[in-house]
Amino acid sequence: MPTCRCAKQTTVRTGELAGPLQLSAPRERNLLSRLAKAGWIARVKRGLYLVPPRLPLGGSWSPTEAEALNALMEDAKGRYQICGANTFNHYGFDDQIPNRVYAYNNRISGDRRVGRWTSH
Repeated sequence: MPTCRCAKQTTVRTGELAGPLQLSAPRERNLLSRLAKAGWIARVKRGLYLVPPRLPLGGSWSPTEAEALNALMEDAKGRYQICGANTFNHYGFDDQIPNRVYAYNNRISGDRRVGRWTSH
């Protein structure tokens, strides 16, 4: 029985599951979209999804900020550094936990929302 390299991946792109699952392109997109809406995987950007190693109890999963940022920057082939309130919290200069991650980078500008709990 052939093994699927998809089983060990943390990211999946549109087009990678069509062959192993014998799906047409529209059915694969529909599957990925439904899995993301259900909270089983997280959409990083169009055509790129984060997949958990296993589903947590309750079945809903959302990636950490680090997982989302790493996947996004790896896809863009960019470098980044975390800045702002996250840095102060990390080094213990502030007790507040920020709800946004700010990162200087060399590829992407603007806001990105990743995961189930956003409107995008």
